Amino acid sequence: MLIMRKAFLTIMLLVACVAARAFSFSQVAPSGQTVYYSITSDSTVSVVNPGWGEYEFPTGLLELPSTVQDDGVTYSVTAVAINAFRDCNGLTGVVIPEGVTSIGTFAFAWCNSLSSITLPSTITEIRSQAFYETAYLADNSNWNGAVIYIGNYLIASREIGDSTVVVREDTKGIAAMAFFYNQRLRSIVLPESLIFIGERAFSECGSIDTVRSNALVPPEIKDNTFEMASPFLLRVPCGHVEDYAAAPYWGGFQTEEMCDPGDPESPYAMLHVWSCEGGLMIKCHSGENIRVYTPMGFMLMEFTTTATKTKIPLPHVGVYLICSDSGLSAIASYFR
Repeated sequence: MLIMRKAFLTIMLLVACVAARAFSFSQVAPSGQTVYYSITSDSTVSVVNPGWGEYEFPTGLLELPSTVQDDGVTYSVTAVAINAFRDCNGLTGVVIPEGVTSIGTFAFAWCNSLSSITLPSTITEIRSQAFYETAYLADNSNWNGAVIYIGNYLIASREIGDSTVVVREDTKGIAAMAFFYNQRLRSIVLPESLIFIGERAFSECGSIDTVRSNALVPPEIKDNTFEMASPFLLRVPCGHVEDYAAAPYWGGFQTEEMCDPGDPESPYAMLHVWSCEGGLMIKCHSGENIRVYTPMGFMLMEFTTTATKTKIPLPHVGVYLICSDSGLSAIASYFR
């Protein structure tokens, strides 16, 4: 495994080294360091490396701005490009602002003093080895078992035994190559919150037999996200097989719905109701269509949940029947 990873890393490094090193202008960041930008559209810029021969390496805690001005034009900062801060050994922390969507290949690689990293909620892409050999990844206390997160993003994994990895519930993205060549990974559980999975994230994972996705909207993946992984069963939420079949690159897998309320792996196998001040509290899967009935069978209300916990305000005490479109139901008493 180590040989395979090193070989792939060497190829990526060679590709990275031939990247253009031009920049359009420079500005002083709010934290005092000089940062270089390349204009990518009439209103956006990318943070870039201007070229190692002339680079004033930033040190300390770097706070990147969300917008910059040049020649009377205001630009939104939307990306940190390939190699942008590579080898910045004096960089101890970085705060990347809201609005940035992409972190490039080797963007912070070999920043061996970089121990504090803040990522925005707007990230939709973390390219290969963006944080390779940083102090953050080297710190064992930052690891959650065999995986490591930065905020809401799963960045990398270590060698995994014959087991299942359950990705944390609030995770929004999985970085490129996060599980690359993890040959003993058996199955992966993807949370409802997941938005994207990067390139080669599960490439050459030769033992995967099941991928269970709890996401109602299929996460964005690349054509090589599961390249050369073993054939696996894709389990998706009830009623969403067609959504996954129609989503780019998800359609080629053997797919199974999780519809059985008795199936503990089904994201719909949860409906709990209890009395609270002013009505009932319901805990269920976000996005569920819920109907509330009186004991006489009159439908009192119907709504779709937008969170896992929802309060149902009720004008009168009594017994109520709560039903969901996934086939689950519960009877609960409301009392003051």
